[in-house]
Amino acid sequence: PVQDFIAAARRTADLTAGSALLSEVAQAVALQLRLRYGATLIYPAIDDRQPAVFPQSSAPNRILCVVEAEKPHEVAEKAHTCAIELLKDTWTRLLNNLPSAFRNEIDTELANHQLRNFLEFYAAWVPLNGDYVAARREVERLLAARKATREFKQPPANKNRPKSPLDPSQDSVFRQFEQGYRLPDELAGKPPLYLKPRETLDAVGLIKRYKGYRETRNGGVPSTTEMGFRALKNYLYEHALSEMRVLEEWKRRLAIDELSALLHQSRWLELKEEHQRDPNWQQFESEFPELERAAARARGTLRYKGIPEEYLSYYALLQADGDRMGQFLDTLTTEKHHQAFSQALSAFALDAESTVRRYEGHLVYAGGDDVLALLPVNRALACAQQLASRFQQRMEEYANTQQLEAACLPTLSAGVAIMHALEHLRDALNWVRAAERAAKDAGRNRLAVAYYPRSGEAITAVMRWDECIIWRRWVNAFKQGLAGGLPYELLQLAREYDHLSEEEQRALIRAEAERVLQRKEGHEHAPELPHWLESTQNLRQLAHLMIIARTLAVYPEVEV
Repeated sequence: PVQDFIAAARRTADLTAGSALLSEVAQAVALQLRLRYGATLIYPAIDDRQPAVFPQSSAPNRILCVVEAEKPHEVAEKAHTCAIELLKDTWTRLLNNLPSAFRNEIDTELANHQLRNFLEFYAAWVPLNGDYVAARREVERLLAARKATREFKQPPANKNRPKSPLDPSQDSVFRQFEQGYRLPDELAGKPPLYLKPRETLDAVGLIKRYKGYRETRNGGVPSTTEMGFRALKNYLYEHALSEMRVLEEWKRRLAIDELSALLHQSRWLELKEEHQRDPNWQQFESEFPELERAAARARGTLRYKGIPEEYLSYYALLQADGDRMGQFLDTLTTEKHHQAFSQALSAFALDAESTVRRYEGHLVYAGGDDVLALLPVNRALACAQQLASRFQQRMEEYANTQQLEAACLPTLSAGVAIMHALEHLRDALNWVRAAERAAKDAGRNRLAVAYYPRSGEAITAVMRWDECIIWRRWVNAFKQGLAGGLPYELLQLAREYDHLSEEEQRALIRAEAERVLQRKEGHEHAPELPHWLESTQNLRQLAHLMIIARTLAVYPEVEV
């Protein structure tokens, strides 16, 4: 399963490496089918001018093609072998780049077993017989049945070996452990993996970590703290330039990947502990107070502006997914129609990559209509709206070429989750998935924004895309001085009126909310209350939206 594998991560680099690894596997299989068997790829669809099958950041979990073969099971077996060989080649390259101290401690027999059995590979095939719609439905039915027929293979028994923290179903591939299942000192914290003492990884986890480390060193994968820093980066360079220059110099001297690691006090303490035996660091130890004073002054600049220091540590995850894609695929009557639709999805995947980059985010994957990205808090909502706009544009372009009605086209739902960088990445991914589900459950073609404060209750607000201007209006109202306590009084009002009937609520809620608003300082800056405010449930939705808008308004720059 693609999302579960990618989500098995403790760092954003693990997350991106998992996506890249699956993309490479799918790329290799698709090219094998195309070049060796002359397959016509339907999804992902390509043309002969493309050097690759799909964008680097995409990770489709299925391939649909038409192939002429007397023994289709052999084609499937060769595709499976191709996928496993790519994993093995990746593992071999990893071993060749590891110091002998690492290689000697790896159980290669166990590692090879894990690599052979890592992929859940399923295949189904049917004769085309001139009826594409019937054939596609039947092959989908067979594939679903095959996936439901699970195979369980007994892994090698290693009773005295710890599990991998990235995938607890797998044993660690390291041979030796200290008391308490810790890695030996000669492995922990050493390049190129920089494993923590309890990161007893499996073979695939090691591949993720190594690929992620290389991407990070190339500046390609920001951490969650770095993403939090990006929301305030421009303000800090404008109002604390000398301090930021000092931190830049220390970043260069210490060969640190991210400036934010020096700015965050807790992250800096972690770095000092990780490198306490590093001679390159020890030579500068007496000068560290200069660095720490510069970081403290930079953080003080935020406090002077009224920006809580913890805002440096909040970031956003975005997940988007097409609505009713299966129903739409059922309307495609030929493989040419399906190919054209696949090309539209591939074009959107490229759009997603450039859009996320424009908002200073990091794209984890864009598998057609499926998108996952990290973003600065103050740009996440604008990015989500731009993605929805680009998706609609690609669908309309497809409809024009195929002479379809726009009303029947798929739409996009998205969830944005805002959380603290110290939250476990697995929790963060669960939260953004929940936000996306909230958008779909509310009727699809919507944006759901969930806020998970470090202390306090999590809240979610859902809006249709064409109503998202309400976010900007309430953010501006709070920036201009609207009292921050307003949403909490509205929540209290909702509790007081919960006992009323629907008809009574419809008659009272809007007027009562208006009364509370007019008593508040800065009420003249507030936008008109929304037309849908007719119940206590609606009132809670509005209050949650206001709480999130008030949080966004604290940032000096906000795009919504």
